[in-house]
Amino acid sequence: MKFKTLDHLNKALFIYLFSFTCSDIVAQESCLESDDDLCVYVIEKADSFAVFARNTKHHDTSLEIEFILQNMTARGGAKQMHVVAPKSELFLTELSVSNRYQRSTFEYTYRYQRGNVEAEHDESAVYQLPYALGKTIYVGQSCDTNGTHKGVFNRFAVDFIMPIGTPVHAARAGRVIDFHQLSDSGGTSSMHMDKGNFIEIQHKDGTVAHYHHLRIMGVKVDKGEQVSQGQFIGLSGNTGFSSGPHLHFAVTKLESLGKSVSLKVPFQAKRGIIKCPRFGLALTAIAVK
Repeated sequence: MKFKTLDHLNKALFIYLFSFTCSDIVAQESCLESDDDLCVYVIEKADSFAVFARNTKHHDTSLEIEFILQNMTARGGAKQMHVVAPKSELFLTELSVSNRYQRSTFEYTYRYQRGNVEAEHDESAVYQLPYALGKTIYVGQSCDTNGTHKGVFNRFAVDFIMPIGTPVHAARAGRVIDFHQLSDSGGTSSMHMDKGNFIEIQHKDGTVAHYHHLRIMGVKVDKGEQVSQGQFIGLSGNTGFSSGPHLHFAVTKLESLGKSVSLKVPFQAKRGIIKCPRFGLALTAIAVK
């Protein structure tokens, strides 16, 4: 079934006017104490300003920052895109005064989104079916259909029919970046759209796997945990926008700020490697060769 992207754009504006000194710049200490997913701070140096970003989350964050400068230059240009790694700080740029005897100002805006705009899917990666080895599951909805699997974000998702409580396994190794497990609500009305339980795992190439409609308290991993391919991660359910018990599986990448796209990925099944398995197809999970 369909699920909503949890990506959000965030924007902030800061303006600084100075004549060689500035007393109201966002300090590093303030940024470190911030509850924001990502914050930008400036450190004043002898004759320039160093700009940094801090990512507090377990996932990559893509940041676009733009400067309006008077009598100043920004290393790397006035408009820049950066990817800030999980739980890290990144030096973005240095702002330098062009002429010390003229008034200098800088202003900047930034926006950011979960994900890595530089991600390139590893085409050699083969995905294990997201359930126990030896188990056979039927496909409830294939990708690129006239049902709910359409649009750039859901186009290549696959639904696997599973009774509630079926063990879910990681299709590919990665790091758990987010999950929700407190909902016990499911159905096909719009009120259920944001009620689904899920696990999201970021792979080493920056793409993200989505495991949706899990049962209440059905998450068996922690944020930041590294999981291996085939590892037990949770229990299937029927929460969120769902017409019946199943697992919704998709892999996405952040193409640009505001646009995440789904990817067509190959699954290892007993019958061979298959992409976009058709509706009603029975697939038996085996280890990736």
